[in-house]
Amino acid sequence: TAIDLALKAGDDVRAGSLILRFAPDLLKHAQWEDAQRWIGLLGRVEGKQKARMMLFYCWMYFLKGAFAGLSEFVQETEKQIAACGLPSEYKGELMLLRSFTAFAIKDVEGAVDRIDEAVSLLADRTVYLDGEMRLNIAEAQTIRGTIGLRGRLSKVIHYLKHFKKHRSLAPETFAGYAHTVGAETAYEINRLDEARYSAEKAFKIAKKQENASMLVPAAIVFSQILRNYKSYREGYSVIREAGKWVNGNGRRWELMLIAQEVRLLLGQGRIREAERLFYEQILHAKDGQEGLHEFESLTYVRVLIAAKAFDQAELLLEQLLFEAESHDRFGTRIEILVLQAVVCQKVNRIQKGMEVLKEAIELAEEEGYTRTFLDEGQPIHILFERIGRGRSPYVRKLLDLFDETPQHSAVSVKLTKRERDVLSMMGDGFTNKEMAEEINVTIGTVKGYASTLFRKLGVRSRTHAVARGRELDLLNSQGKNA
Repeated sequence: TAIDLALKAGDDVRAGSLILRFAPDLLKHAQWEDAQRWIGLLGRVEGKQKARMMLFYCWMYFLKGAFAGLSEFVQETEKQIAACGLPSEYKGELMLLRSFTAFAIKDVEGAVDRIDEAVSLLADRTVYLDGEMRLNIAEAQTIRGTIGLRGRLSKVIHYLKHFKKHRSLAPETFAGYAHTVGAETAYEINRLDEARYSAEKAFKIAKKQENASMLVPAAIVFSQILRNYKSYREGYSVIREAGKWVNGNGRRWELMLIAQEVRLLLGQGRIREAERLFYEQILHAKDGQEGLHEFESLTYVRVLIAAKAFDQAELLLEQLLFEAESHDRFGTRIEILVLQAVVCQKVNRIQKGMEVLKEAIELAEEEGYTRTFLDEGQPIHILFERIGRGRSPYVRKLLDLFDETPQHSAVSVKLTKRERDVLSMMGDGFTNKEMAEEINVTIGTVKGYASTLFRKLGVRSRTHAVARGRELDLLNSQGKNA
């Protein structure tokens, strides 16, 4: 490169100037290995050039996750910036970086203490931060990663509450990530309107900046919220719009979006389409299960459960749980335990399922996890009912929430044998005339059964009735031969 050629020629000043020219692009792609080759140059340059380069390397250390040695390096950079009299945005961005670093090592109070000064010094001016920097390193769900404290919701909420008063003054990139984390957190604790607002804001900012590491998580949580409202068409639209922006900016991000589309298909009961999309676009592309990352792996688990490949799902969940525990993936541990409980319920190991679910509850209660349980629907509801309301106020709250959303609970859906037959034939694509002939009734009677089905399932069409029936396992032992 031009930088290496300048170094080879002994022109340190030119090499430093080139590093600063390319710094935004290096940070955008977190090109740590290239930056590491040139770090010795810091000892051979002086003044403002050295201060600006040191700030660049502070961000590189942060993006690399090298938090242990970062604090001391930040202090040296602060002294250099002060000595050179650089504008306030340099000190402000360094203070913001110190806040991020404190947050990353779980010093939330330290992060909060620094944010006030950082935002006041920046005042909408930044050095590197708004240069499309990817603060989120390949995370589909940001509350599971470093900037979400591995899923410690209570600490994230504390930080976000403090940040809200600065949101209008904060640099756009910072605000975008805050909205993304805020959307996921609000969704998890079941503040759906707040989650939707934050997801839309993050999505808008990310598209403006063409920032994939913000756009993908925002699109995923946004589409998940829309799924909760049964707005599947809009959910697919969000995912595909994000895909157009991400296209060519990293296959890693594209696979996350495909995985979320698979989850939407599963939510509609379109199991064969979900399987085909997952196997053709993800599993084949990654050359098998070993190449999958966490989000895609957990999507694979859901595909296996939908396909009734329970042994395979259980084995994969055991592997993922070991990895989550090894890397302190707190939020992921809860989700995996919930999925293990789902598998146990599906194969009628109810006692084991209750034990696993209780373990998830113990982890989740203090942090207020909600949607991780509710979104799994009927199998988890059944296990919660078996555990009983007397266990704790937290369990009672979750059971009340299940009861408020009857579409997720097969317990509240009682179908007659004939209604089950009609639902099964709908799933097989029978017309009203074919159903009438099959069960020897009039077409009008079939329409009556269909109307009752729609009312009981809370839907308005055949497609949605079949999807809901699959979601609630109402098609498993039904049909004309039942």
